[in-house]
Amino acid sequence: MRLRVLSRSPVGFAVDHDVAIGKADGQLYNPKGAAAWVWSPLLAGFRSQDHAEIKIERRVFREHKRVVLLNTLDFLYGHVLLKLWNAQYYLEAHPDLGLVLIIPRGFEWLVPKGTAEDLACGPSTKQSTWVVHGHRPFRPGTPSEL
Repeated sequence: MRLRVLSRSPVGFAVDHDVAIGKADGQLYNPKGAAAWVWSPLLAGFRSQDHAEIKIERRVFREHKRVVLLNTLDFLYGHVLLKLWNAQYYLEAHPDLGLVLIIPRGFEWLVPKGTAEDLACGPSTKQSTWVVHGHRPFRPGTPSEL
């Protein structure tokens, strides 16, 4: 039998600690000595799944052919701010590229001028089964409300 797991993208701490969770048993796999603060939010989110639809709003300020996608979603306020600080770097260092932000709704007032698009999302402390299984695919040229 083949083991089916959920894992994080290799970004941030997941680069060094590529933990995975078994879909069938909810067991943590491959922690490689990672501290609990690295894997416990992932495991807690998996164990408290939320089936509610998440409202995602797309706002296009400027059209661009090539973009940088900056995902600032996090369940910790300070982490969102740290990720959001990178927005100004991309706006200044790469003016030829558009900047697309994925940002929690409560932070939308911090979206810097010059951003091409923002996707304002709801809370992110639980695993959303709607995002994993029930969302509608993105189609370029669709109205701003996904």
